[in-house]
Amino acid sequence: MRFHGQLQHLMRAGATKIKWLFAESRKLRYIGSFGHMARYVAHVRSLTRAATSPPPPERTIRSLPLDPVSGVRISPVVAAAICMKPRPLLTERQIGMLAALKEDVPGFVLLRRLAIRFRSLLRHCNETKLEDWLINAKECGITAVAAFARTLMIDILAVRNAVIEPWSNGQTEGQINRLKMLKRAMYGQASTALLRARMLPLRKVGFHQV
Repeated sequence: MRFHGQLQHLMRAGATKIKWLFAESRKLRYIGSFGHMARYVAHVRSLTRAATSPPPPERTIRSLPLDPVSGVRISPVVAAAICMKPRPLLTERQIGMLAALKEDVPGFVLLRRLAIRFRSLLRHCNETKLEDWLINAKECGITAVAAFARTLMIDILAVRNAVIEPWSNGQTEGQINRLKMLKRAMYGQASTALLRARMLPLRKVGFHQV
């Protein structure tokens, strides 16, 4: 664009209004449209912001410790499973990883204690311990746990019912997941009739005699 230098000079001088820049460009015999001018000015603004804004701070992610048996770094999935599982259910190898996590990961002991308590009150339908757990979780200093506790308190009546009632939507969610899996497997290859036949349970199963 021929007016690049003039526009840059005007914008560095503090001109920000596109209408004013468009009018000044007209005086310099600019024959383009207002929309084209607006897109160009927006592009120049974005480049200027990118050049002048400080770089974002680098995020430091603490690595999990090594597995004492294999020497391989413990994955977040394995660490989460160990965090939720009571000690009597842990294998010998998992006990070794648990010791390494407690030693090397700040806050892991507190996180595990809260996770085991939450697991226990759910399994034993103990509503009386829910209030204490929410208070401790909000004040634990672990951001994710505190946010989880605050989310539960938004609809605390539903959470209490989930703790004390035996009902679960697990069966419903499982059937929905099964239906989605069948649909994706048959996508573009079969009709809804076959999908229905695969989804519904068989009433009678016949066997061919050999």
